[in-house]
Amino acid sequence: MRPEICRTLEVEDGRDERRRQRLAAFPAAVRPQISRFTGGAPRLEDLAESFPALLFALATKYGSAPARHDASRLVLDGAPLRDVAHALNFPMWLRRIPASALQRPLPQFPLDDAYATAANARLSACLETPEVWLDRLGCAHALLGRPFSLWALGEARFWHSPFLDEDFAWMLAWAWASSTPGFEGYRFLRTPWHPAIGWKRATEETALWRKRVDLISALANGPRTPWFESGEVMGLTIEHLNTPGDFIAESIVMDNCLDQYATHLSYGRVQVYSVRRQGKPVADVELTLRTDEVTMPAIAQIRGPRNRRASPLIWQAVHAWLGEQTFRRLAPQPTTPGLMRAALADFWSPLACELEAVGYPDKTPWPVRSARYRRRPAKRTRTPPARDLDNLETATCTPRMRRAREIA
Repeated sequence: MRPEICRTLEVEDGRDERRRQRLAAFPAAVRPQISRFTGGAPRLEDLAESFPALLFALATKYGSAPARHDASRLVLDGAPLRDVAHALNFPMWLRRIPASALQRPLPQFPLDDAYATAANARLSACLETPEVWLDRLGCAHALLGRPFSLWALGEARFWHSPFLDEDFAWMLAWAWASSTPGFEGYRFLRTPWHPAIGWKRATEETALWRKRVDLISALANGPRTPWFESGEVMGLTIEHLNTPGDFIAESIVMDNCLDQYATHLSYGRVQVYSVRRQGKPVADVELTLRTDEVTMPAIAQIRGPRNRRASPLIWQAVHAWLGEQTFRRLAPQPTTPGLMRAALADFWSPLACELEAVGYPDKTPWPVRSARYRRRPAKRTRTPPARDLDNLETATCTPRMRRAREIA
């Protein structure tokens, strides 16, 4: 073979190897799209090193078709990358994103200088996990727009451990509920998200909202049969609390933790009654099944506003009310896991549809499970030694029995 032909083959082999290395830098799921788009064009392939996010955007149909056509033509003509990005309305700060972090189509990020400055500053602190940073930023912006994503860029703890994917999904859901009055979870908000809220207050409100949402699954059985009928005694009215709205409204008026009672209620061994004077709550009564006689109820606690001790008059009124009731054998009314799952699926369906529409279907808080809740691997069991099938008599003997036989 002539030397010039050998050199040509070596050059072609080198190009193929370089092309494979560039393509391997992208996630496996998007490599076919990248390969089809470049089509072997050297200048388009060079984007894999000079501006991976721009190549990814062109291959995944970012923006409009005319804008992609103009941007591709500029790349083939050797135009500066800034001109190419401008033609596609693509932010230049994404140039620092490595190819391995580009896992799903990018949303239309803002192009203003304030957003670019905030994104560059936060990216500099998140270079160890750029894929997590870009995924969270893309989801936040696609679902809630510029105000929330810009607020998140200003909060360092939004991007790092111990703020897990589960925590991120819940805060995102809380912020989305704040801007969606038609969503059932909007009624569970104490303080909605707003651009001036601080990180500590946002995490506190998310945690409270999450506990209120848990009431949906805890009371998925529907209105439970009250152990005792509502009644009026000594000028006070005693009523049964039965729905998530009842518990949340009672907790707001009484300034207590009844909106965080989901775990207690899910077991079906507790019922709560509101003591009211002229329609205004003045105390709450928690009844529970006794431990020594599981079919009979007992007063677990009676508390006034802000969990203060109830007055003797209220205690007397509660006992008088119980004295008028007909006692019968009671049984726990636990909420089954199937009903819990069905209730949560129905509750989260509007958010799930919205996330699927923007390309982030895996960011729904339910059934997201973090590494903290993964099932532990089963313990290894020692494999018993194999028996000697040629001598079953000695194989079934313990060492002490063998020594005894030898001595005998």
